[in-house]
Amino acid sequence: MFLARKKNDILFWGLAGLILYMPFHFYICELLLPGSSLDNIVRDVVIIALAVLAIFFREKIDWPSSPLSLSVSLAFVLVTGIYAAFVHQLAPILNILRTYTVPMLIFYVAKSVDFSRQRFMLLNRFLTVELAIVGLYGFLQAFILGDDFLIWLGYPTNDGQTLYSTSYYISHFFGYQRSVGTFVSPNICGAIMAVAGCALFFTDDDQKPAWRYVWGAMLIVGMAATFSRSAMLGFGCSVVICWLFRKSWKKLSKKTLRCWLWIAAVAGIFLLVDFLLWDSLFLRMLLSTFFRTFNGEDPSANAHKDHLFKPFFEEGANLLLPYFGLNGPMAEEFLPDPFMVESSFYLMIRELGIPGAVLYFAPVVMMLYKTVKNYKRYPYLVPAAVNVTLLVSYIFLPNVQTFEIPFYGFLFIGLYKNSSVKKLYAREDA
Repeated sequence: MFLARKKNDILFWGLAGLILYMPFHFYICELLLPGSSLDNIVRDVVIIALAVLAIFFREKIDWPSSPLSLSVSLAFVLVTGIYAAFVHQLAPILNILRTYTVPMLIFYVAKSVDFSRQRFMLLNRFLTVELAIVGLYGFLQAFILGDDFLIWLGYPTNDGQTLYSTSYYISHFFGYQRSVGTFVSPNICGAIMAVAGCALFFTDDDQKPAWRYVWGAMLIVGMAATFSRSAMLGFGCSVVICWLFRKSWKKLSKKTLRCWLWIAAVAGIFLLVDFLLWDSLFLRMLLSTFFRTFNGEDPSANAHKDHLFKPFFEEGANLLLPYFGLNGPMAEEFLPDPFMVESSFYLMIRELGIPGAVLYFAPVVMMLYKTVKNYKRYPYLVPAAVNVTLLVSYIFLPNVQTFEIPFYGFLFIGLYKNSSVKKLYAREDA
């Protein structure tokens, strides 16, 4: 009993530490320790060690109820990646393989922690409160400190005067920076703000409503400041889906009314501040971003659309074969002419072939199916909301090659499969 409790403490505090560390990985890895991969190694070793502890150091390994879909997909990615590493370039492709597989291991850790209600809510608050603070910091950095501050921190530049990519700036308002928070890019920041929003709004927490509204306002402002359309669209889809499941339109509870009043108040205050300080610049930039997306004037949006359809007509039968490590932004670091693609779905088809891509996304699909099937008995919607948000971002962006975004996705799939979380949410009368 003592050893089991110790093991559970290690898993819980290890998971909590990773959640608290993850938003600051880029600052530590690239800005504070430039040229060093030490923190990468430490983070990966911690995740692997926790996963080994979760899977093997237990009284009984219950293989029949193990997450078969994730285990099969993990094994397929490992085998394909190792084969490609020896066929092409060992070190760079192993780095890409690490980026795909290590975040998947967090599933086993999140699934194995024995949560009390207090610890489960504490983990949720670690994630949401920290990212709310990051979101507000990102807004202040982008619109008050400006890109000079990021350049001073050590973000890459073209000429020492502007950030190296136009994606850091708002389309048709060049010089005005999109928020990156503490992350490497605005789109990654936006997606993770959306993840935290799902965790905050759809977890049945007993935290005082006033504080939840404060954190929620900071997350919404932080996400809007990234101008990430995929993050906003994904978050909107998850909100609609959760409201449909909860049938929120059937009754106007005090909680729902407070929520709508809070949204109206935050929007009103923000628009007033925007008008007084920036002559409604933020609102004009936000409206321009969406209008130009729909009328075809935004080059970034047009590129995303092209990458959704054209490759399937051009590639044909090649989509059945894996070309692991030769595609996307990570391959650009070591290949002179990699196959560049925007959509994560098409990227994984290029990396693993259609069968392999189906396997890679199977755990997400299975979790969404289980959520729909078991909702009345097990109404924990946050993992579904988080992964719907990320799937929408995957449609348009190569976010599958980031470490952080898959990490949060597999983290919440693990929480959904966790037996102690099921006990917290179970409805015996359903």
